[in-house]
Amino acid sequence: MSRLTREQWDTGSLYMDSIKNLVYRQIAGGLAWPAPPAPGFMVVVAEEKRVKLENTQRILWVLAEQEAPDPAAMYRYYREMSEEFLLRQWYGDTANRAMMHLFRGQQRQVQGEAQVTLVVLGATYHDNPQALHF
Repeated sequence: MSRLTREQWDTGSLYMDSIKNLVYRQIAGGLAWPAPPAPGFMVVVAEEKRVKLENTQRILWVLAEQEAPDPAAMYRYYREMSEEFLLRQWYGDTANRAMMHLFRGQQRQVQGEAQVTLVVLGATYHDNPQALHF
């Protein structure tokens, strides 16, 4: 069950958060694949609609974060977080074909439940060693 409601406006969607009583302009999910012994990691970030007056920057909120020890757990969290935060796509490393294949395998194994389609887009600067400078 989602904690957000989405309203469509001329310029796009707005997301209302009933728990924090905030309005977001956009919400994005990011994931890092597990690389044993290190777990995978998932995070959901929202950009608040209102502008911070001092410097005209928008406020970012971490809505959820989760470690995942293996692709099965990661897919379970992916489904739960996608539903809770109305996410249709995630950002991550799409070059890891083995993990993408394992993740899709988890998706195929889920029988009799509502499917959450796997959509992972390449994250900006994910392949650039200087990415943290940006």
